[in-house]
Amino acid sequence: MADDRQVVLAWDKVSEAIGYVLEYSSGSNIYVDTLGSEITSSTVTGLNNGSTYYFKVFACSKAGLLAVTPTVSIIVGRWSGLQPYQLGLLVNDNEPDSIAVAEYYRIRRQIPSENIVHLNFSKVTRLTNNEFMPLKNNVDEKMPTTVQALAIAWTIPYGVECNSITSAFTFGFQVEAL
Repeated sequence: MADDRQVVLAWDKVSEAIGYVLEYSSGSNIYVDTLGSEITSSTVTGLNNGSTYYFKVFACSKAGLLAVTPTVSIIVGRWSGLQPYQLGLLVNDNEPDSIAVAEYYRIRRQIPSENIVHLNFSKVTRLTNNEFMPLKNNVDEKMPTTVQALAIAWTIPYGVECNSITSAFTFGFQVEAL
C-alpha cells in the first residue's frame, strides 16, 4: 500500500527463516533493512511522493538464502491538493447514514475532529433560509480557519430555497434574481 511518503509492505512467513532483508531502491541508491524472523511486514517512510521505488524481500537461514520475493515497483502516492487539516466535514446527527458516511470519510481522509461539525435538522429536500441560517452560523463559528473545503455527509436536504446547499454553505444564501 502506497501512501503519502511511505509504503507498507507485507509478505508470507518462511518457516525456516531466521530473518528477512528488505531491499529497496529508487534508481542507483540501494537501501537495506534487516528484520527479525517474526516480522512479516514493514513500513518504509521518508520516501519521495511521485517517485518509483523497487522492493524485494530476502528470507535468510543459517545456511544462507532461502527465498526471494519478486521485485515489486511502487509509485509513492501523493496527497490530493487538500491536506486533512484543510478539509471540513458536516454531519447530520439526525440521519444514521450521514453519521456512518461521515465516520468512514473521517477515517479515510484522516480529518481532525475539530474539523467536524455535527448538525441536527429534519430530513427534508429543501430548507428555508430561516432554517438554514442557524446551521450556517454554527458551521462558520465552529469550523477552523484552516479549512478550505467542506464535505457534506448527507443526500438531503440538497437545497436552500432556490440555492443548492453546497452553494449556500460556500457563498451564503443568495436571493434568486428575477
